[in-house]
Amino acid sequence: GSTYNAELAGLHETISRWVVQLSTDQSEQSSLPKRALLNDLGRLCVFFGLEGVMAFVLPQILAFLNDRKDWELRAALFEHLPSVCHMVGRAATEEFVLPCVEIGLVDSEDQVICRVLSCLSKLVEMGLLSRAVIIGRQSSSSNGKSGDTSLLRNYGALLLHPSHDVRLGAIKIFNASCKALGSPDCEVYV
Repeated sequence: GSTYNAELAGLHETISRWVVQLSTDQSEQSSLPKRALLNDLGRLCVFFGLEGVMAFVLPQILAFLNDRKDWELRAALFEHLPSVCHMVGRAATEEFVLPCVEIGLVDSEDQVICRVLSCLSKLVEMGLLSRAVIIGRQSSSSNGKSGDTSLLRNYGALLLHPSHDVRLGAIKIFNASCKALGSPDCEVYV
């Protein structure tokens, strides 16, 4: 029992140092290993468990959004992000991950935007975005103004995007939202 836990903690420490070293590497050759790390993100999440994912894995991989040189790395992040969200659940996905995902919607590369839209569709399909996030909820901010936060309202403009692939990705979000909401909410809100 205690030997196993001590060895597992040591292994967690070793792997976490390796991941930090890999994720903070700014050299020209760092993109391929980072993408390889993302390819096995689901297994990494299982290895670290919920606490490790929240404290360590999620902050490290979200830092990949700051890599402005490699659009393929940013795209790969959004492709594999749903496996992390599956581990952390709805509340953490909505509170911590969704704002980071939305940053990807203003990426300069259409292919990254397409992966963001695909990621959002998967999150809706997986039930990791609540009805309130999908169709909106009235919220009051500290300055007294009320704001409507709605996935559908925020991304509806993408249905008119010049890129066919981006428009298709937006349609997929609306389709996934309709399936998740069901009738009559789909008819009323979409």
